[in-house]
This record gives sequence, C-alpha cells and structure tokens, in this order.
Amino acid sequence: MISKIFMIKEKIKIAVSNFKQSSIRSQKVEKQQLIRVCFFASLSEKIIPITVLSLAFSFAISAQPVMPGIARVGAKGIFVFVGDQVSNRAGKITAYRIERKTLPNGDFSEAARLEAVSSVSMFKKNMEASANWVPYKMNLDQYRVDSIWTRMKQTGDLSSLQNTGLSLPVMAGFNMAWLDTKVEAGKAYQYRITAIGTNEISLSSELIFNSPGVTKPRIDRFRYNQVRKTLEIYSYAKGENKPVQIEVFRSEERNKGYVQVPVKTGFFSPQPDSIQYHIWDSTALPAQMYWYYVKGYDVLGNASAFSDTLSYASLDFIQMPLPKQISVQADNDAQGIHFSWQLDQPELINMLTLYRSTNSVNGFQPIAVLAPDQLKFTDENLKPATAYFYYFEVVYKTQERPKRTTSFAGSFTSNKTPQQPVVVTAEGVKEGVSLQWENHEENISGFWLYRAEQGKPLQLISGPIPAVDTIRHYTFTDTDSLLSGGKFYQYALKSYSTSHLESIFSDTATARPLRNIPVPHPPLQINTNTDGEAGKVWVLWEDVSKYDEMVMGYMLLRQKNSSEKKHKTDTIFCSVNFYVDTLVKQGESYAYTVVSQSILGMQSVHSETVVFSAGKKMLPPPSLLLATTTKQGVLLQWEPPANADALRYNIYRYERGKAPVKTGTAVAGSSFTDKTAVKGKLYFYSLRSLDGGQESEKSNEMSLSYQ
Repeated sequence: MISKIFMIKEKIKIAVSNFKQSSIRSQKVEKQQLIRVCFFASLSEKIIPITVLSLAFSFAISAQPVMPGIARVGAKGIFVFVGDQVSNRAGKITAYRIERKTLPNGDFSEAARLEAVSSVSMFKKNMEASANWVPYKMNLDQYRVDSIWTRMKQTGDLSSLQNTGLSLPVMAGFNMAWLDTKVEAGKAYQYRITAIGTNEISLSSELIFNSPGVTKPRIDRFRYNQVRKTLEIYSYAKGENKPVQIEVFRSEERNKGYVQVPVKTGFFSPQPDSIQYHIWDSTALPAQMYWYYVKGYDVLGNASAFSDTLSYASLDFIQMPLPKQISVQADNDAQGIHFSWQLDQPELINMLTLYRSTNSVNGFQPIAVLAPDQLKFTDENLKPATAYFYYFEVVYKTQERPKRTTSFAGSFTSNKTPQQPVVVTAEGVKEGVSLQWENHEENISGFWLYRAEQGKPLQLISGPIPAVDTIRHYTFTDTDSLLSGGKFYQYALKSYSTSHLESIFSDTATARPLRNIPVPHPPLQINTNTDGEAGKVWVLWEDVSKYDEMVMGYMLLRQKNSSEKKHKTDTIFCSVNFYVDTLVKQGESYAYTVVSQSILGMQSVHSETVVFSAGKKMLPPPSLLLATTTKQGVLLQWEPPANADALRYNIYRYERGKAPVKTGTAVAGSSFTDKTAVKGKLYFYSLRSLDGGQESEKSNEMSLSYQ
C-alpha cells in the first residue's frame, strides 16, 4: 500500500493541477497569498487528504484587483473564500464583509458578514453546519476540535494548522468560507471581499452559476481480500475536474435494489491527469455476487455521472468454485467417455471450458464450452485404448484471470472386432518374399504376419507390424534366412486394434523366394531297348519325380553319332520317364542324354550318355505249319509273319544226309506246291522270308515221306 505521506503529496499536486488559474493581474499589489483548501477522508483511523483547492488572494489598499479562485461554483451555490488570516474581535481583522453583484448591470450589495468566532462551541457548530454545503457525507469525527481551536488562537493563521487548517470544515468553522445559496442557475455573479479593520479589498472573477463538469469515474477491477473479509474496488478518473469523493452503490441483483454502502476510500495519482481510487467495502458478505456502480464529487460537491455497472463476487481467487466430485466413466459400446461433476455457485461463472490432450503435461486443446449449470458431458470421436487427459477451465464473472482444475484422465476400449487386412498379395524377390496389403479400418494398432509351408498350419512369424493412421497401403518383406527358393509359402495377416482385439485371418497369398533355389536331381539308370521293330527304340530312365517333388518333366537330348560330320542336337520334352524314338534309321548310331526340369524353372546337370546303334533289318521267318501229299506234289502251308504282306519266301528241301537246296520261291501267300518231289523219298522242308536281297532265318522244319 502506498504510504499515507506519499498520498498526501499526490493529492496536493492533483489539486494544484486541477485548479491552477491564469496569472493574477493587479495595478498595485501589496500582498499575495496562496490559500489551499483541502478536503479529508478517513482511512484506517487517520486523516488523509484526498484533494487540494488552490486559491489566489490579493489584498490591495488603493485598487481592487480581480482574484480568480476566491469564488467557486459548488453543487448548492457559490463558495466564497475570504483568506487565511482568521478574524478576531480583538485583532487586526475583526470580520469579513462579502458583497455580491449580479451581472451585467447590478450593483454590489452586502450578501454576508463573517464575524469572528469567539468560542470553541461556535467553531464546532459552524463545522457541523458546513456538512450541509455538499451533497456527500463529511466525516467530522476525525477532527480534534479542541486542539485545532487552541492552536488557532495562538497563531491566528490557518496555514499554521497545515493541511488540517486548509480543509473546508475547518475554514467554515472559523468563518473563513461561506456558501452563497441565493444564486440562480445560469446567471453571472461577482464578489467583493473587505477585511474589516484593515479595509483590504479583493474581487472575484466573474462566474456563472452552472455546475461544472466532473469527470466520470470508471471501475477498473475488483479483488476480494480473504484475510480482511473486504471487497476491494479499484476505480480511476482521467481529465481536468476529477472527483475527490466517491460514493459506491451496490445491489445483489443486476437491475434493481441498488443502495449506497459505507466504504473507505483512498487514492493516488500515477499521472498528472489521472487519479486511481482504492475503495474498501467491508460490508460485502463472503461468497456473494454483487453489482456495483460509483458516483464522484469534486471538492465543492459537484457530481459526476454514474459509472458503468460491473459485477463481482466476494470470494478470494483461491476460493472461487471449481468443478468437484468429477466422475469419469468409459462407455466401450458407444466408444466414448462420460463425465459428471458438481459445481457450487454456478451464478458466479461466466464460462466453463473442458480441455483435452493425449499428453498429461502439454498439448491441451478446448473441446467443449459448457453452460455453468451443466453437470454432464460425453466426449466422443475418440480412439479406443488411448489415454486422454482433461481439465476444466473456469472464467468467472468477477475475475480477470481464469482458474483450472487439476487434470484427470479417462479412456475406453472397443468391443468391436477389427476388420482383417484386404487385397493381400505376395511376390518372390531376391531378399525373400514381399507382401502388400491394404487396411481400411480405423483404430488399428498393427498387424501380425503368418506363414505356412504346403500342407502345414499357419505359424506367426513376425513381431508387431505398426499401423499408421494416415497410411492405407503397407509393404513387408519376409527375409527369413530359412526360406527356401524350392518351396512355395502361404501367407496370411491379422489386424489387431488399439483395444488389443484381433481380426480373423485375411485371404492367403502364395509365393516363393527368388533365392536358395534348389537344382533338381539328374536321372540315373538311363538305357535303351528295342522290341525288334525296325526304326523304333525305347529310351528309359529313372523317374526322379518320385523323390524330388519339384521335378515336373524331362528334357531328352538326342544326337546322331557320325565321324563324317557334326550333327545338331535334338531337344525333346517329356512329361514321363521314357521316350519312344521312331526316327531311328537302320545302320545309324544315336547318343541320348536326359536333364530333369523343376517347376521352379531350374534344370539338373546332364545324365550319363547312352549310345544306341541300329543294325540291318532282321526279317522274321514264317511258321511252317503243314506238309501234305497231293497229286501235283508236296503241298506246303505256313503262317506269314506279322506285317509281311510285301515279303516273299524261299523254300528249302533236303534229304537225310544231304545239304538243303532251294526248290522254289513263293512270291506271296501262305502255300507252295513242290512238284519236283519223287515218290518214295523222305523230304525235310523249311522256309526263309525274303525282302530284297535279305533273307531271314529259316523257319521250323517239317518232314514228309512222299508216296
């Protein structure tokens, strides 16, 4: 609090600034005195000056100088101040005569005679009468009447009493000030003062009886002092004629029931053209809402307009009500958080705001502005299984700064099963298997990746693959060192939500890595075979697919062997483990090699090479079935070999002990008659097939005794 001495100095400076007049003109000036008239208010049981009025007096013998300031317009009339030398019946000045002239054409006539005050009782009576000169209430109890009277009788000079002697009640008590109430509004007047005993005369300036404008005070702010149980009001005024007395009006309702309340007031001047008022209302009950306006008066009782009305509560900032008994309840089905609370005295609150963050320290943002009487709220559009932090901020109708609660937390978990990943694809790459998928579900925390070999169940192979809210397309590469390029793998994924619920499996995708690709086994035990049919050879080899499931077929490499020139290699693809070569030519040699082929596009090394040589054509002999005697000779009948339509047959005959001789040739058919046979002899017959110049082996023999 500003010291009272400092406040006194400030009041004097303000008053001098407010009432400083133009230079005093005088033809012959014998004496000038500066009289300061002060008004006092009571603060903490001590008298503190709150305004000073500067008055310039001049007393002349041979002239009547005009002295601005000795007459001033007040609320109830015109004040006239006669000087600082107190009249005394036994002294130099025994009384003061005040004359008034109505302008422009009136003459001076006596309006009042201020006699010397002869007793302390008269002094006190005059002080009490001056309380009616102004519309505001004077506090006369603060004056030590006996002490003032004694001091004045010793000195006879108001200035000897310092600020106390220059106050309006004291000047009125010694008949040094007078209020002219017989004036009319709008008319101009001038006053002449004569000091009886010395005949010193002074004139006031001309002035019109109209209430001068007083600067309207404004309420700046409030504060409730919890220790002193006092509501403090801070007001200010800025301008030329600032109030020196403040009246405070209070109501418990906004627009009715205003009454003036007793207050204590102090002020100081932070700048020459402004005053700040500090007002103490000790009658305000605790925890009560009030509406206030103020009205000001200058030292002579001229009133200002009413200030604007402002509200305040008689509560210390620490005691201002906050939401309490806050309940937080998760709603897993509705996916939200319900809040409820209690709040005392909602009428004191201007705005209630709920803030939220996912961080307990910072990042809070307002999410709802609530009515003061609202006691429930549901926060929606939240992410499940996420910790949210909240606090209430309260803006009071009577406080400049908001107040907030301690933070509190809430969360919920979702009962909804998340959707599985979609559009799952897999592709073999050099690093392993690359998988792609899409996620169209919100509140997904991540994914699990599963893998299976053919015919085996899916197994979890990954840690959590994190999901990102802003990403819909995901890629992951399985780089497991145990992956084999010779196997196809099935993959599937599951989503897991922020509430730790898993989806069902996604569709599966199949791929094999493009690394560690096995080479198939080469065929073993390759050989050739012929069934005797000319121009055909069977090439057979081991069936590798029985123990190597990757083998899907074979590649047969065939090449003619010739010392004369190099022949090209024929490539023959086989799905089984044999091949019938029908392009073999008699007398030629052929080299065969087999290569295994896998479904992975890999080839084995070459098998061993086997060579097949095709000799001349072996003619099959017929089967001699019957030899009979006929009139023409010996009839031979046989069974031709298969596919032997174009064959001819040589017939051989011999007798026991002799070499076989050809007896004829059958061009075609299955019979022949030997007409050269001699009766009585035993013959042995056989046949040979004939194709060109090539003869087959002989057939079986038949014997016949020709009779």
